[in-house]
Amino acid sequence: MRKNIVLKTILVASLTTMMQANENCYDSGVYIGVSGGFLNFGGDSLVVETVKAGKSTNKVTYQDVDNTPTEFKVGYQHYTGNRVEIYAKNNEIDTDGGDIDVRTFGINYEFGFASISSGSKLLPYLSLGVGSGKASSDKLKKVDDTDVIEFNMGLGIHYQVNENIYAMFGYAHDTIIFHDVKDSNDANFEISDTATNTLKFGVSYHF
Repeated sequence: MRKNIVLKTILVASLTTMMQANENCYDSGVYIGVSGGFLNFGGDSLVVETVKAGKSTNKVTYQDVDNTPTEFKVGYQHYTGNRVEIYAKNNEIDTDGGDIDVRTFGINYEFGFASISSGSKLLPYLSLGVGSGKASSDKLKKVDDTDVIEFNMGLGIHYQVNENIYAMFGYAHDTIIFHDVKDSNDANFEISDTATNTLKFGVSYHF
């Protein structure tokens, strides 16, 4: 008798756990998406300038920067809410010396906090990523196909509009490293640790 009660208790607990787990499940599958930044704040860039007119001197300054990123992505969403995606990004960075167009390809991994959003259409996430690409500028004449590396971190919320469409709102922090940028006056600029902070909005279609 006691053995049957124990078995029934275990069975009920197992079914309850499975039902709760199913509430946190999402449809697995491939998706495509696009996002764009609409507000940026607190960005800066560390600039080391080596002037070659007669003698070599180093001038280290911090410059305020603004940016306007546009990102296209293809990814896979797991039933747990986690995502992995590859992206192509175009980031217009406005510096004191002129605009710099940064084009990168990379990979992001999103941790979806399904346990927080049980039974809800909202899915909070934390994303980490890395990418590489090229930078160019019309005003900085020798910023032509300059190599860049970027590291990404993001926080935000996905909202399931319907079976196939998700909307996203979030914050993105990008650190972009430039290598040996030269301007047209034969001054050598090495720009590193360029940090951008952006609020962005996006949509994705899930197949």
